[in-house]
Amino acid sequence: MLAYLISSVTRRRLLRALWGEGQRGSISTLARLAGVSFAAAHRELCAMERAGLARAHRTGNRVLYEANTGAPGGSVVKALLKSEHLRVANYGVEPTAEAIPDLTPLLATEIATAEIPLEETLVRALLSARRHPAVARLLPVVLAKHQARIDFSRLQENARQLGVQHAMGFFIDLAGTMAENPRLRNMARRFFDKRIKHPHDFFLVPQGKYERRLTDINTPPLAKRWHFRMNIGLDSFLSLYHKFMGGP
Repeated sequence: MLAYLISSVTRRRLLRALWGEGQRGSISTLARLAGVSFAAAHRELCAMERAGLARAHRTGNRVLYEANTGAPGGSVVKALLKSEHLRVANYGVEPTAEAIPDLTPLLATEIATAEIPLEETLVRALLSARRHPAVARLLPVVLAKHQARIDFSRLQENARQLGVQHAMGFFIDLAGTMAENPRLRNMARRFFDKRIKHPHDFFLVPQGKYERRLTDINTPPLAKRWHFRMNIGLDSFLSLYHKFMGGP
């Protein structure tokens, strides 16, 4: 519903950050949390302020933005974000334990037909992975293990609707790299968003100076090619892959 009503990915992500998570921060901080460029965040936050959906406060030399929860129509925005969260583990809302998809059953060789389509489960997992590194490490294993069962056109559409097509492409490429599977790597290219040209953090959690230094050190080269930064090295992904898929 939210993706249908608000076609701008940047706008959806910033609405989720401000109204869904209650985040407050500078343009650069909110841009990093939402995984968008500074210019796009600046444009949208200024538009939100003009529309009364955001408030700006000057603190020293910094301008901090937050949701204007008392705005006319604010209850409608909250209801829309809440309904979106109930439909799927939302991109920018801290998932509850119940909302985090359990990928363990998908690590079995044979899995029963689930009520939720595999493609939707994978997108839910990706949304949660942006806050939960354990889910991020499992996702490429599941993609590699069940790649024959995945309808990639449906997966791409589901991911596109929630603004995570590019991120899904990275995990497909990662799965294909670890599995040495050219088909998966070629499939990943369909998900690449050429509009994304600058590095941004994959995980939507604030980082201090020390964490950012580790991120700079540990980001795999493959993630850099997809313009992501993450404090998970390739060895960490590979160790889990070999645990479930076999290998050295």
